[in-house]
Amino acid sequence: ITAAVDARRAGVLSPLSRDLLQTLHACYLDPQHAHLPGEPGFGDALSWATQPVRGASSCLASLGGETYEPFDYLLDHAQATGSAHPVPAAAWPVLLTCAAPGDMPSLAIAAHDAGHPDISESAFRRSAGAGDASSMCNLGVLLEAAGRPPEAARWFRQAAGAGHVRAMGHLGVLLDAAGRREEAEEWFR
Repeated sequence: ITAAVDARRAGVLSPLSRDLLQTLHACYLDPQHAHLPGEPGFGDALSWATQPVRGASSCLASLGGETYEPFDYLLDHAQATGSAHPVPAAAWPVLLTCAAPGDMPSLAIAAHDAGHPDISESAFRRSAGAGDASSMCNLGVLLEAAGRPPEAARWFRQAAGAGHVRAMGHLGVLLDAAGRREEAEEWFR
């Protein structure tokens, strides 16, 4: 259940596959108890999590096709009370590998906010590589902040070429700082 809630908190907004949850849940197991004989396995835990609690909803809703989502009140509670722990560092690479392509922009932003710039950059690269102009621009911002302006300019230029207005402004600023004022003016216009 915690793995599913944390996947949502980390920007994975698509239905969560059984495979994703099974891979992710290992990040939450106490290593001393993870492989003890007689302990419930992942299938038992998933079955328990999808059963209604005292006549109410289940903690995980089965969406069919072996996909699930945490019940909204769990995510709301974690966010509203501020009691949510950080998403474990070991979960971020799993989410990056297993999340749907459409979740990459939100995963990238959540990873950046959580202090995982490497995961953020990788997620933005996947999304930008698939043609998402906003991700191209955001990747440029990330690279510029990391002190990599030539690479940032390439992504800004690609996003600007796709009509992304914010990228045009960022590209203009970079060009102006490099002393290329006429070219910068064209992008500002």
